[in-house]
Amino acid sequence: MIDVRKNKERKSIVGLVLAFAAIYIIWGSTYLAIRFAIETIPPFLMLGVRFFSAGILMYAWLRWRGAPRPRAREWGAAAVLGGLLLAGGTGAVAWSVQWIPSGLAALLVAMVPMWMALLDWLRPGGRRLGAPAAAGLVLGLTGVVLLIGPVDLSGGDRSLLLAAGVLALGSLSWSIGSVYSQKLPLPRSPFMAAALQMTTGGLLLAMAGTSFGEWARFDPAAFSVRSTLAVAYLVIFGSLIAFAAYVWLLKYSTPARVGSYAYVNPVVAVFLGWALAAEPISARTIVAAAIIIMSVVLIISFRSPESSKAKRRVAASPGLGTKLFEVDENIRYVAVNQNGRIVEMEQNPRWPSHNPEDTDKLEELVVNPAVLDLTRRRGELDLDGLRYVVVRYGMQYQLLFPYRDGHLSVGVEHGSDVTDVARKVSERLGLPV
Repeated sequence: MIDVRKNKERKSIVGLVLAFAAIYIIWGSTYLAIRFAIETIPPFLMLGVRFFSAGILMYAWLRWRGAPRPRAREWGAAAVLGGLLLAGGTGAVAWSVQWIPSGLAALLVAMVPMWMALLDWLRPGGRRLGAPAAAGLVLGLTGVVLLIGPVDLSGGDRSLLLAAGVLALGSLSWSIGSVYSQKLPLPRSPFMAAALQMTTGGLLLAMAGTSFGEWARFDPAAFSVRSTLAVAYLVIFGSLIAFAAYVWLLKYSTPARVGSYAYVNPVVAVFLGWALAAEPISARTIVAAAIIIMSVVLIISFRSPESSKAKRRVAASPGLGTKLFEVDENIRYVAVNQNGRIVEMEQNPRWPSHNPEDTDKLEELVVNPAVLDLTRRRGELDLDGLRYVVVRYGMQYQLLFPYRDGHLSVGVEHGSDVTDVARKVSERLGLPV
Protein backbone atom coordinates (compact mmCIF):
# COMPACT_ATOMS: atom_id res chain seq x y z
CA MET A 1 0.00 0.00 0.00
CA ILE A 2 1.37 3.41 -0.99
CA ASP A 3 2.08 5.80 1.88
CA VAL A 4 0.68 9.09 0.57
CA ARG A 5 2.21 11.13 3.38
CA LYS A 6 5.72 9.81 2.70
CA ASN A 7 5.32 10.54 -1.01
CA LYS A 8 4.32 14.12 -0.24
CA GLU A 9 7.25 14.54 2.15
CA ARG A 10 9.63 13.11 -0.45
CA LYS A 11 8.29 15.48 -3.11
CA SER A 12 8.59 18.40 -0.68
CA ILE A 13 12.23 17.55 0.06
CA VAL A 14 13.01 17.25 -3.65
CA GLY A 15 11.31 20.61 -4.26
CA LEU A 16 13.35 22.28 -1.52
CA VAL A 17 16.60 20.83 -2.86
CA LEU A 18 15.84 21.98 -6.41
CA ALA A 19 14.75 25.45 -5.27
CA PHE A 20 17.85 25.98 -3.13
CA ALA A 21 20.00 24.72 -6.01
CA ALA A 22 18.36 27.37 -8.19
CA ILE A 23 19.12 30.32 -5.92
CA TYR A 24 22.57 28.99 -5.02
CA ILE A 25 23.89 27.78 -8.37
CA ILE A 26 21.87 29.79 -10.91
CA TRP A 27 22.23 33.13 -9.16
CA GLY A 28 25.87 32.33 -8.40
CA SER A 29 26.46 31.57 -12.09
CA THR A 30 24.94 34.81 -13.39
CA TYR A 31 28.23 36.66 -12.83
CA LEU A 32 30.04 34.38 -15.26
CA ALA A 33 27.07 34.46 -17.66
CA ILE A 34 27.24 38.27 -17.68
CA ARG A 35 30.96 38.09 -18.48
CA PHE A 36 30.28 35.72 -21.41
CA ALA A 37 27.38 37.88 -22.63
CA ILE A 38 29.37 41.13 -22.79
CA GLU A 39 32.17 39.56 -24.82
CA THR A 40 30.33 40.62 -28.01
CA ILE A 41 27.33 42.60 -26.67
CA PRO A 42 27.65 46.04 -24.98
CA PRO A 43 26.94 45.66 -21.22
CA PHE A 44 24.06 48.08 -20.64
CA LEU A 45 22.18 47.15 -23.81
CA MET A 46 22.72 43.46 -22.99
CA LEU A 47 21.13 43.92 -19.57
CA GLY A 48 18.39 46.02 -21.11
CA VAL A 49 17.49 43.13 -23.41
CA ARG A 50 17.74 40.65 -20.54
CA PHE A 51 15.48 42.44 -18.06
CA PHE A 52 12.99 43.88 -20.53
CA SER A 53 12.48 40.46 -22.13
CA ALA A 54 12.08 38.71 -18.77
CA GLY A 55 9.78 41.43 -17.47
CA ILE A 56 7.48 41.37 -20.50
CA LEU A 57 7.30 37.56 -20.43
CA MET A 58 6.42 37.49 -16.74
CA TYR A 59 3.92 40.34 -17.09
CA ALA A 60 2.16 38.64 -20.02
CA TRP A 61 1.97 35.35 -18.13
CA LEU A 62 0.54 37.02 -15.02
CA ARG A 63 -2.07 38.96 -17.00
CA TRP A 64 -3.03 35.77 -18.83
CA ARG A 65 -3.50 34.13 -15.42
CA GLY A 66 -5.90 36.88 -14.41
CA ALA A 67 -3.67 39.24 -12.42
CA PRO A 68 -5.10 42.78 -12.19
CA ARG A 69 -3.63 45.55 -14.33
CA PRO A 70 -1.07 47.53 -12.29
CA ARG A 71 -1.91 51.11 -11.41
CA ALA A 72 0.17 54.06 -12.58
CA ARG A 73 1.72 54.63 -9.15
CA GLU A 74 2.75 50.96 -9.01
CA TRP A 75 4.54 51.38 -12.34
CA GLY A 76 6.22 54.48 -10.93
CA ALA A 77 7.35 52.69 -7.77
CA ALA A 78 8.66 49.80 -9.84
CA ALA A 79 10.61 52.22 -12.05
CA VAL A 80 12.33 53.66 -8.96
CA LEU A 81 13.34 50.18 -7.81
CA GLY A 82 14.28 49.12 -11.33
CA GLY A 83 16.64 52.06 -11.46
CA LEU A 84 18.22 51.41 -8.06
CA LEU A 85 18.37 47.61 -8.13
CA LEU A 86 18.81 46.68 -11.77
CA ALA A 87 20.23 49.72 -13.55
CA GLY A 88 22.37 50.78 -10.59
CA GLY A 89 23.18 47.43 -8.97
CA THR A 90 23.32 44.89 -11.79
CA GLY A 91 24.47 47.53 -14.27
CA ALA A 92 27.55 48.11 -12.12
CA VAL A 93 28.34 44.38 -12.25
CA ALA A 94 28.04 44.20 -16.05
CA TRP A 95 30.27 47.25 -16.53
CA SER A 96 32.88 46.05 -14.03
CA VAL A 97 33.37 42.52 -15.38
CA GLN A 98 34.82 44.12 -18.51
CA TRP A 99 37.90 44.76 -16.39
CA ILE A 100 37.94 42.26 -13.53
CA PRO A 101 37.17 38.52 -13.13
CA SER A 102 33.51 37.63 -12.51
CA GLY A 103 34.37 35.82 -9.27
CA LEU A 104 36.09 38.91 -7.91
CA ALA A 105 33.03 40.98 -8.84
CA ALA A 106 30.79 38.57 -6.92
CA LEU A 107 32.95 38.90 -3.82
CA LEU A 108 32.82 42.69 -3.99
CA VAL A 109 29.02 42.59 -4.47
CA ALA A 110 28.87 40.68 -1.19
CA MET A 111 29.21 44.15 0.40
CA VAL A 112 25.43 44.58 0.00
CA PRO A 113 24.58 43.27 3.53
CA MET A 114 27.21 45.65 4.93
CA TRP A 115 25.64 48.64 3.18
CA MET A 116 22.15 47.58 4.29
CA ALA A 117 23.25 47.25 7.91
CA LEU A 118 24.79 50.73 7.80
CA LEU A 119 21.74 52.27 6.12
CA ASP A 120 19.42 50.67 8.65
CA TRP A 121 21.58 51.99 11.48
CA LEU A 122 21.85 55.54 10.11
CA ARG A 123 18.19 56.08 9.18
CA PRO A 124 15.88 57.74 11.78
CA GLY A 125 14.55 55.08 14.13
CA GLY A 126 16.81 52.42 12.61
CA ARG A 127 18.25 49.44 14.42
CA ARG A 128 21.54 49.97 16.17
CA LEU A 129 24.37 47.61 15.32
CA GLY A 130 24.98 44.82 17.79
CA ALA A 131 28.56 43.79 18.57
CA PRO A 132 28.60 40.79 16.16
CA ALA A 133 27.18 42.88 13.29
CA ALA A 134 29.68 45.69 13.96
CA ALA A 135 32.47 43.10 13.98
CA GLY A 136 31.11 41.80 10.69
CA LEU A 137 31.33 45.27 9.14
CA VAL A 138 34.95 45.71 10.21
CA LEU A 139 35.79 42.19 9.07
CA GLY A 140 34.10 42.77 5.70
CA LEU A 141 36.02 45.99 5.09
CA THR A 142 39.23 44.17 5.96
CA GLY A 143 38.39 41.45 3.47
CA VAL A 144 37.69 43.97 0.70
CA VAL A 145 40.99 45.77 1.32
CA LEU A 146 42.84 42.43 1.26
CA LEU A 147 41.00 41.38 -1.91
CA ILE A 148 41.93 44.53 -3.81
CA GLY A 149 45.40 44.69 -2.26
CA PRO A 150 47.44 47.58 -0.87
CA VAL A 151 49.33 48.00 -4.15
CA ASP A 152 46.10 48.39 -6.13
CA LEU A 153 44.70 50.80 -3.54
CA SER A 154 47.75 53.02 -4.00
CA GLY A 155 47.14 53.17 -7.75
CA GLY A 156 49.07 50.12 -8.95
CA ASP A 157 46.14 48.79 -10.97
CA ARG A 158 43.74 51.58 -11.82
CA SER A 159 41.28 49.34 -13.69
CA LEU A 160 40.81 47.11 -10.64
CA LEU A 161 40.47 50.09 -8.36
CA LEU A 162 37.95 51.79 -10.67
CA ALA A 163 35.91 48.59 -11.07
CA ALA A 164 35.89 48.07 -7.30
CA GLY A 165 34.67 51.64 -6.80
CA VAL A 166 31.88 51.18 -9.35
CA LEU A 167 30.82 47.92 -7.68
CA ALA A 168 30.80 49.64 -4.28
CA LEU A 169 28.48 52.32 -5.65
CA GLY A 170 26.36 49.67 -7.36
CA SER A 171 26.06 47.73 -4.09
CA LEU A 172 25.05 50.94 -2.34
CA SER A 173 22.40 51.56 -5.01
CA TRP A 174 21.04 48.03 -4.56
CA SER A 175 20.98 48.46 -0.78
CA ILE A 176 19.15 51.79 -0.96
CA GLY A 177 16.59 50.20 -3.26
CA SER A 178 16.13 47.24 -0.93
CA VAL A 179 15.55 49.48 2.09
CA TYR A 180 13.40 52.00 0.20
CA SER A 181 11.20 49.24 -1.31
CA GLN A 182 9.43 48.87 2.02
CA LYS A 183 7.88 52.32 1.58
CA LEU A 184 6.82 52.04 -2.05
CA PRO A 185 3.31 51.17 -3.29
CA LEU A 186 4.26 48.03 -5.21
CA PRO A 187 1.75 45.41 -6.43
CA ARG A 188 0.71 42.83 -3.84
CA SER A 189 2.00 39.97 -5.99
CA PRO A 190 5.80 39.67 -5.71
CA PHE A 191 5.81 38.26 -9.25
CA MET A 192 3.96 41.28 -10.65
CA ALA A 193 6.25 43.62 -8.70
CA ALA A 194 9.27 41.84 -10.20
CA ALA A 195 7.77 41.97 -13.70
CA LEU A 196 7.30 45.74 -13.48
CA GLN A 197 10.77 46.27 -12.01
CA MET A 198 12.44 44.21 -14.75
CA THR A 199 10.46 45.89 -17.52
CA THR A 200 11.20 49.44 -16.32
CA GLY A 201 14.75 48.55 -15.28
CA GLY A 202 15.38 47.14 -18.76
CA LEU A 203 14.21 50.38 -20.34
CA LEU A 204 16.44 52.43 -18.03
CA LEU A 205 19.42 50.24 -18.87
CA ALA A 206 18.71 50.71 -22.60
CA MET A 207 18.68 54.46 -22.00
CA ALA A 208 22.02 54.17 -20.18
CA GLY A 209 23.45 52.21 -23.10
CA THR A 210 22.24 54.91 -25.47
CA SER A 211 23.91 57.65 -23.41
CA PHE A 212 27.19 55.71 -23.47
CA GLY A 213 27.02 55.28 -27.25
CA GLU A 214 26.63 51.51 -27.14
CA TRP A 215 24.36 51.33 -30.18
CA ALA A 216 27.42 51.88 -32.38
CA ARG A 217 28.76 48.54 -31.08
CA PHE A 218 25.39 46.72 -31.00
CA ASP A 219 25.64 44.47 -34.07
CA PRO A 220 23.53 41.25 -33.88
CA ALA A 221 25.54 39.78 -36.77
CA ALA A 222 28.65 40.02 -34.59
CA PHE A 223 27.13 38.35 -31.52
CA SER A 224 28.92 35.11 -30.71
CA VAL A 225 27.03 31.92 -29.95
CA ARG A 226 28.38 31.99 -26.39
CA SER A 227 27.15 35.55 -25.78
CA THR A 228 23.73 34.80 -27.25
CA LEU A 229 23.31 31.65 -25.16
CA ALA A 230 24.48 33.56 -22.08
CA VAL A 231 21.76 36.19 -22.57
CA ALA A 232 19.12 33.48 -23.04
CA TYR A 233 20.37 31.80 -19.85
CA LEU A 234 20.17 35.06 -17.93
CA VAL A 235 16.59 35.67 -19.10
CA ILE A 236 15.19 32.18 -18.57
CA PHE A 237 17.18 30.87 -15.65
CA GLY A 238 18.60 33.95 -13.91
CA SER A 239 15.50 36.18 -14.08
CA LEU A 240 12.55 33.76 -14.29
CA ILE A 241 13.31 30.32 -12.85
CA ALA A 242 15.60 31.39 -10.00
CA PHE A 243 13.26 34.20 -8.94
CA ALA A 244 10.26 31.84 -8.92
CA ALA A 245 12.30 29.45 -6.76
CA TYR A 246 13.19 32.31 -4.40
CA VAL A 247 9.55 33.33 -3.90
CA TRP A 248 8.54 29.67 -3.43
CA LEU A 249 11.25 29.20 -0.79
CA LEU A 250 10.07 32.26 1.14
CA LYS A 251 6.76 30.45 1.49
CA TYR A 252 8.01 26.97 2.36
CA SER A 253 11.31 27.56 4.16
CA THR A 254 12.60 29.92 6.83
CA PRO A 255 13.91 33.39 5.85
CA ALA A 256 17.25 32.67 7.54
CA ARG A 257 17.84 29.67 5.31
CA VAL A 258 16.68 31.46 2.18
CA GLY A 259 18.96 34.41 2.97
CA SER A 260 21.96 32.07 2.96
CA TYR A 261 22.27 32.63 -0.79
CA ALA A 262 24.06 35.90 0.03
CA TYR A 263 27.17 34.02 1.18
CA VAL A 264 26.86 30.96 -1.07
CA ASN A 265 26.61 32.87 -4.39
CA PRO A 266 30.15 34.37 -4.19
CA VAL A 267 31.65 30.92 -3.58
CA VAL A 268 29.78 29.50 -6.58
CA ALA A 269 30.81 32.47 -8.73
CA VAL A 270 34.51 32.16 -7.84
CA PHE A 271 34.50 28.41 -8.49
CA LEU A 272 32.69 28.66 -11.84
CA GLY A 273 34.93 31.51 -12.99
CA TRP A 274 37.97 29.36 -12.23
CA ALA A 275 36.53 26.14 -13.71
CA LEU A 276 34.88 27.50 -16.86
CA ALA A 277 36.77 30.69 -17.69
CA ALA A 278 40.24 30.02 -16.25
CA GLU A 279 39.93 33.00 -13.89
CA PRO A 280 42.90 32.99 -11.50
CA ILE A 281 42.45 32.20 -7.81
CA SER A 282 45.34 33.26 -5.61
CA ALA A 283 45.92 32.52 -1.95
CA ARG A 284 45.05 36.13 -1.23
CA THR A 285 41.71 35.72 -3.03
CA ILE A 286 40.86 32.61 -0.99
CA VAL A 287 41.69 34.28 2.33
CA ALA A 288 39.84 37.49 1.40
CA ALA A 289 36.82 35.47 0.22
CA ALA A 290 36.69 33.59 3.52
CA ILE A 291 36.86 36.86 5.48
CA ILE A 292 34.14 38.56 3.40
CA ILE A 293 31.80 35.57 3.57
CA MET A 294 32.30 35.28 7.34
CA SER A 295 31.46 38.98 7.69
CA VAL A 296 28.24 38.46 5.69
CA VAL A 297 27.30 35.53 7.93
CA LEU A 298 27.84 37.69 11.03
CA ILE A 299 25.80 40.60 9.67
CA ILE A 300 22.90 38.45 8.45
CA SER A 301 22.77 36.04 11.40
CA PHE A 302 23.06 38.42 14.34
CA ARG A 303 20.45 41.06 15.00
CA SER A 304 20.52 43.92 17.47
CA PRO A 305 19.07 43.13 20.91
CA GLU A 306 15.33 43.54 21.31
CA SER A 307 14.15 46.51 23.29
CA SER A 308 12.40 45.76 26.60
CA LYS A 309 9.32 47.48 25.19
CA ALA A 310 9.23 45.07 22.28
CA LYS A 311 9.83 42.06 24.52
CA ARG A 312 6.83 43.00 26.65
CA ARG A 313 4.67 43.31 23.57
CA VAL A 314 5.66 39.94 22.19
CA ALA A 315 5.07 38.21 25.51
CA ALA A 316 1.71 39.89 26.07
CA SER A 317 -0.50 37.33 24.31
CA PRO A 318 0.50 33.68 24.74
CA GLY A 319 -2.64 32.16 23.21
CA LEU A 320 -4.20 34.08 20.33
CA GLY A 321 -1.22 33.82 18.00
CA THR A 322 -0.67 30.14 18.76
CA LYS A 323 -4.27 29.48 17.82
CA LEU A 324 -3.87 31.26 14.48
CA PHE A 325 -0.40 29.95 13.64
CA GLU A 326 -1.97 26.50 13.47
CA VAL A 327 -4.36 27.46 10.67
CA ASP A 328 -1.71 28.76 8.25
CA GLU A 329 2.09 28.58 8.42
CA ASN A 330 2.45 31.83 6.44
CA ILE A 331 1.16 33.95 9.34
CA ARG A 332 4.21 35.71 10.78
CA TYR A 333 2.72 37.45 13.79
CA VAL A 334 -0.56 38.55 15.32
CA ALA A 335 -1.27 41.85 17.11
CA VAL A 336 -4.35 43.31 18.79
CA ASN A 337 -4.57 47.09 18.49
CA GLN A 338 -6.74 49.24 20.74
CA ASN A 339 -6.83 52.99 21.33
CA GLY A 340 -3.85 53.65 19.09
CA ARG A 341 -1.47 51.09 20.59
CA ILE A 342 -0.60 47.41 20.38
CA VAL A 343 -1.91 45.70 23.50
CA GLU A 344 -1.15 42.10 22.53
CA MET A 345 1.33 40.61 20.12
CA GLU A 346 2.73 37.17 19.45
CA GLN A 347 5.41 36.10 16.99
CA ASN A 348 5.32 32.88 14.98
CA PRO A 349 8.47 30.90 15.99
CA ARG A 350 8.65 29.61 12.41
CA TRP A 351 9.78 33.09 11.32
CA PRO A 352 12.73 33.96 13.59
CA SER A 353 13.84 36.84 11.35
CA HIS A 354 10.88 39.01 12.38
CA ASN A 355 12.14 41.83 14.56
CA PRO A 356 9.70 42.69 17.35
CA GLU A 357 11.14 46.18 17.66
CA ASP A 358 9.68 46.90 14.23
CA THR A 359 6.31 47.14 15.98
CA ASP A 360 6.93 50.89 16.24
CA LYS A 361 6.73 51.02 12.44
CA LEU A 362 3.66 48.79 12.58
CA GLU A 363 1.96 51.31 14.87
CA GLU A 364 2.74 54.11 12.45
CA LEU A 365 1.05 52.21 9.64
CA VAL A 366 -1.97 50.48 11.14
CA VAL A 367 -2.53 51.87 14.63
CA ASN A 368 -1.87 55.60 14.62
CA PRO A 369 -5.27 57.36 14.29
CA ALA A 370 -3.84 60.04 12.00
CA VAL A 371 -2.53 57.41 9.60
CA LEU A 372 -5.80 55.51 9.74
CA ASP A 373 -7.69 58.70 8.93
CA LEU A 374 -5.31 59.51 6.07
CA THR A 375 -5.65 56.06 4.52
CA ARG A 376 -9.44 56.22 4.89
CA ARG A 377 -9.51 59.47 2.94
CA ARG A 378 -7.35 57.89 0.25
CA GLY A 379 -9.83 55.05 0.02
CA GLU A 380 -7.21 52.45 0.90
CA LEU A 381 -8.40 51.52 4.37
CA ASP A 382 -11.77 51.58 6.06
CA LEU A 383 -12.40 49.29 8.99
CA ASP A 384 -15.92 50.58 9.62
CA GLY A 385 -18.19 47.69 8.77
CA LEU A 386 -15.62 45.83 6.71
CA ARG A 387 -14.83 42.17 7.33
CA TYR A 388 -11.13 42.66 6.65
CA VAL A 389 -8.77 44.79 4.60
CA VAL A 390 -5.27 44.22 3.22
CA VAL A 391 -2.46 46.75 3.65
CA ARG A 392 1.05 46.33 2.27
CA TYR A 393 3.79 46.64 4.90
CA GLY A 394 7.29 46.29 3.46
CA MET A 395 7.61 42.84 1.94
CA GLN A 396 4.66 41.55 3.98
CA TYR A 397 0.91 42.15 4.13
CA GLN A 398 -1.28 43.19 7.03
CA LEU A 399 -4.72 41.63 7.25
CA LEU A 400 -6.81 43.93 9.44
CA PHE A 401 -10.03 42.72 11.09
CA PRO A 402 -12.41 44.66 13.39
CA TYR A 403 -11.74 43.07 16.78
CA ARG A 404 -12.46 43.93 20.46
CA ASP A 405 -13.30 47.61 19.95
CA GLY A 406 -10.13 47.92 17.90
CA HIS A 407 -8.65 45.76 15.22
CA LEU A 408 -6.61 42.61 14.79
CA SER A 409 -3.46 42.82 12.64
CA VAL A 410 -2.23 39.58 11.09
CA GLY A 411 1.17 39.74 9.37
CA VAL A 412 1.29 37.47 6.32
CA GLU A 413 4.35 36.49 4.30
CA HIS A 414 4.39 37.92 0.79
CA GLY A 415 3.62 35.42 -1.93
CA SER A 416 0.83 33.92 0.17
CA ASP A 417 -2.83 33.64 -0.78
CA VAL A 418 -4.07 36.42 1.49
CA THR A 419 -7.74 35.69 0.72
CA ASP A 420 -7.33 32.10 1.90
CA VAL A 421 -5.47 33.22 5.04
CA ALA A 422 -8.21 35.77 5.82
CA ARG A 423 -10.89 33.08 5.50
CA LYS A 424 -9.02 30.72 7.84
CA VAL A 425 -8.48 33.45 10.45
CA SER A 426 -12.14 34.50 10.28
CA GLU A 427 -13.35 30.95 10.69
CA ARG A 428 -11.01 30.19 13.62
CA LEU A 429 -12.00 33.35 15.53
CA GLY A 430 -15.67 33.32 14.55
CA LEU A 431 -15.43 36.62 12.70
CA PRO A 432 -17.70 37.55 9.74
CA VAL A 433 -16.45 36.02 6.51
